[in-house]
Amino acid sequence: MKKGLQFLAVLAAFLFVSCEKDGLNYTERQIVGEWDYTKVKYTREWSVSTSDLSMDYEDIQLTFNSDFSANYLNTFTNESGSGLWELSQTYSDDDNCINMIFASFTDDESGELSQVVFESAVISNRTIRASYKDKEGCFRYVLKQ
Repeated sequence: MKKGLQFLAVLAAFLFVSCEKDGLNYTERQIVGEWDYTKVKYTREWSVSTSDLSMDYEDIQLTFNSDFSANYLNTFTNESGSGLWELSQTYSDDDNCINMIFASFTDDESGELSQVVFESAVISNRTIRASYKDKEGCFRYVLKQ
């Protein structure tokens, strides 16, 4: 009987410690909130020069909610959309955690679907630093809450 109670106590403690109140892990909690692009740089494949695209993104706000819904708003054009976001975490060979944030949005007016991908995202101190690489080049982003 004592062993059964001890087992239940250990099991209850394990469940209490491992369960997360809102279902989000630590990194997901850091992502939740409203984000503004502060820097966007683009480097074409095989080029040494970088283009500053920050002005093209300065009016765009992304909101990531704790229920994994997401919203975007362009304050200049009043375009808006809603959708879902997801965090993917993988580990490299040297046990470093690699974060990728995926968000898909449907434009509220046109119904057009768009996707935002932040690769190698580093989330700290209310800042997201990330990149996105395609076949033509690489975007580097800095977003702040």
